[in-house]
Amino acid sequence: PALRAAASACPIPVEIESSIVDRLPGEVEASLYFCSLEAMQNAAKHSGATRITIRLTSSGGACLEVADDGHGFASTATTGSGLANMSDRIESVGGTLTIESLPGRGTTLVARVPCAPVPGGASAAAVGEP
Repeated sequence: PALRAAASACPIPVEIESSIVDRLPGEVEASLYFCSLEAMQNAAKHSGATRITIRLTSSGGACLEVADDGHGFASTATTGSGLANMSDRIESVGGTLTIESLPGRGTTLVARVPCAPVPGGASAAAVGEP
């Protein structure tokens, strides 16, 4: 629900597709959420995109994909801290972040985090784990 609320406030239309049924550990959910926010903000500020698609799946862990149809960028030309922050956030929970972007072809960010669903459906943060 928090991601859907943030997406509804984005100046670019955002479609969210999720096949995740069970909750993930709280720290993983938080990392994926904040990475999604940063990706939406970057797209809104820099991409010239007309739409953003966010996909969340869980197969052997959690996978977040954020894609926009903007003008893209040469990966060697990035100097901002946003991409580094997203990478640090995902790596802090044992995951990896890849970014594919080419001028004129949009940008796709993929975060993969190895984790298991939380038994009982509550996030780890909701049951008092750190």
